[in-house]
Amino acid sequence: MHLTSRCYLLVVVTAALAISVLWAPTPWSEGWRVMAIATIVLLVYERLWVARHGPEISRAARVNAHLGRDFDLELVVNNVTPRAMEVAAIQALPASIEGPHRALNFNLEAGDTASAAVRVRPKRLGAQHCETIHTRVRGCFGLAWWSRQVQQPTVVEVLPDLLGRAGHRTATAPHGTRAARRAGSGLELLGLRDYTPGDSLRTVDWKATARSGRPMVRVFAEDQRLEILMMLDCSRRSALGADKLDRLGHAVNVAARLAEQATLNGDRVGLLCFAGRVLSQQAPGRGRANLVRIRRTLGECRSHTTEPALLPAAVAARALLARRALVVVFTELDVEDRGGQWLRALGLLTPKHLPLIASQRDAALEALALARPSSWREVFDGLAAGQLLETAEANIEHARRLGARVVAVPPAALDQAVLESYAEMRSRRRV
Repeated sequence: MHLTSRCYLLVVVTAALAISVLWAPTPWSEGWRVMAIATIVLLVYERLWVARHGPEISRAARVNAHLGRDFDLELVVNNVTPRAMEVAAIQALPASIEGPHRALNFNLEAGDTASAAVRVRPKRLGAQHCETIHTRVRGCFGLAWWSRQVQQPTVVEVLPDLLGRAGHRTATAPHGTRAARRAGSGLELLGLRDYTPGDSLRTVDWKATARSGRPMVRVFAEDQRLEILMMLDCSRRSALGADKLDRLGHAVNVAARLAEQATLNGDRVGLLCFAGRVLSQQAPGRGRANLVRIRRTLGECRSHTTEPALLPAAVAARALLARRALVVVFTELDVEDRGGQWLRALGLLTPKHLPLIASQRDAALEALALARPSSWREVFDGLAAGQLLETAEANIEHARRLGARVVAVPPAALDQAVLESYAEMRSRRRV
């Protein structure tokens, strides 16, 4: 209960009348007893009235949201009483959903319904439960605000993010969706051209050659179809925070968008999740059903407390891939390669496959390494940060020497960098 200014005014007047009895008794100064009793009775009546005629508060039982993308969590308040009502409500959010801790105020006439929304952002995949709504209702006499807790269970199903129009334009323009004109067999005949040395004899159109009197070959539209395997590192370092999400959250979103873009291009996409062991694997496939399975698997990804087992993951990846493929590895590079596991894993993937290493750079780590220390503790922190950066640079250099392509950018730029690298390699036929 929180008293209003009206109630405080009554208390002050009652106290003044009670004090005046001690200094200058008058016939009407004894009225303070009546005012005190009336105030208490009205407060009790308000409490009973609010308990019986409280507003109906509701929200959707289930809401779908995307990881890292803001959405509105709407609250609906219905005044079922025959008089006006003032209500303030605050939604209690779990730690996995970030949002402002502010009250939503409603001024409702008799029988009115109003709604308001809070802009929140999910930070963790899976089902997140919002249970309690804290409300305050102003009493019918305006003497106090009465607090109530309303249990309104809502399940927020947090899914990997979608590609979106902006991402679709980034990933497809100006490369990646146009068919290449090549001599040979294909899906669509484009026309004829003169024979040039090196063309296969199977492409020669003998009837056109006889009509024109010179060798002619058929030109078809060759529809390029790539095979892509995404390898997702779910080890302990994936739980580190990075720009309002953890590293695993950023990797999952980028992997989901890459899978969506590759499906739009007609490519075959697969997924392999690993930590201390291979957690799940899905062979490359094509079509919407395959995309739905990949998004479902990504939505179930969780960070583990083990070190990444890159070598067993690379062995499993080779078993999944029957022909040359683009292998996109979402992992961290600032980890020391103990026992040469990192190099041996890349050696298993190259040269048959083309690895693309997607890593997230830590801006706070770089700032710590470059900062001027002011204490002994900051000296050691700076040295440790510098060592981690040197380890990352060494791993990047080794990966490039083995023929892998490396994308090491801040988390906010990882999406664009990976999609543009995929589009570039697709247009240049690197795979």
